[in-house]
Amino acid sequence: MEVKFLKVDIEMASKHGADVALFYAYLKFVGRNIRKDEHGYFCFDAKYALNVLPFGLTKFKEIRKHAVTARLIDYIPGNNQNCKPRYRIH
Repeated sequence: MEVKFLKVDIEMASKHGADVALFYAYLKFVGRNIRKDEHGYFCFDAKYALNVLPFGLTKFKEIRKHAVTARLIDYIPGNNQNCKPRYRIH
């Protein structure tokens, strides 16, 4: 999936940091095109985000943890390669 433009919330960037705002904008972009379950969660693997976003896996996990603690997203980790992590955007 090619990403040319993301709508990054300036208020969120000033409150939570530019990386978190970029991650959140990317999840919103991806979430529009992926099927969701009955609770609003969608499956998404970090390897796709790492191809587009300008940070590595360790930084990605830190940003995701910050977004969860700030209650911007809900995250359910995957169990194995057949069960991908699930996200829900608030």
